[in-house]
Amino acid sequence: MEDARKKLGRASQLMGSIGSEKDRWIEMKIKLAEDKKSLLGDTILATAFVTYLAPFEGIYRKNILRDIWQPLVLKYQIQHTPNFNLPEALGDEESLADWQMRGIPNETVSIENMIII
Repeated sequence: MEDARKKLGRASQLMGSIGSEKDRWIEMKIKLAEDKKSLLGDTILATAFVTYLAPFEGIYRKNILRDIWQPLVLKYQIQHTPNFNLPEALGDEESLADWQMRGIPNETVSIENMIII
C-alpha cells in the first residue's frame, strides 16, 4: 500500500511538471507559426545581406537593408520579420556567447561579421 502511495505521489509530481511544460510548448508553437510566415522573406534578406553587404560598414548595411531591401520584399508581398537583423536570423545563442568569451565585441557589426565569416 505504501508503495502505491509513493508511486501516486511521483505520478502527481510528474503530471504537475508536464502541465507547466504544456504552456511553454503552446508558446513555442505560436512563435514557430509566426516564424514560418516570415521564413521566405527572412531567408531572402539574410542571403542578400551575406552576399552583397559583407564588405561594407555597419551604417551602410543598415541603410540598404532598411531603405531598399525591406521595402522591396514588401513590394512583392513577401512577409519578413519587422526590423529584420542578421544576428537574430542566423545567429545562435551558443555561438554568440562563445564569440563574446573570445573577446569579440558585443555590438551588431562585429556579430554580423562573425556570422558572415
